[in-house]
Amino acid sequence: MIASSVAIVITSFPDSEVASEVVNTLVAENLAACGTISGPSHSIYRWKGEMVQENEHTIILKTHQQCVTKLVNRLTTLHPYEVPEVLVFPAQSAAEGYESWVTSQCSRQFPTDPGSA
Repeated sequence: MIASSVAIVITSFPDSEVASEVVNTLVAENLAACGTISGPSHSIYRWKGEMVQENEHTIILKTHQQCVTKLVNRLTTLHPYEVPEVLVFPAQSAAEGYESWVTSQCSRQFPTDPGSA
């Protein structure tokens, strides 16, 4: 295991179809290497002063640290919720092969150095 540049982004969606569409978009745009859709799970929370209980699908996205800002911005625009849950966690370590794979999937989104052109 090595110190990692992988980031984990967690969010939730009201149904698996919308979740799948958003994950497909984020992976196709090289913002995430992959996304795992789990659920349904039962969420309980307070929203606008009311207690709410509903089923949701949890999404775990794996990306590179350099892609986090773009991924979060894009996820927020695609998300159907008024205030989507978007939590970002740096991976403490990752297997070297997995780290390389995530980097290769997301590297098109890395900032470019204007001096390297």
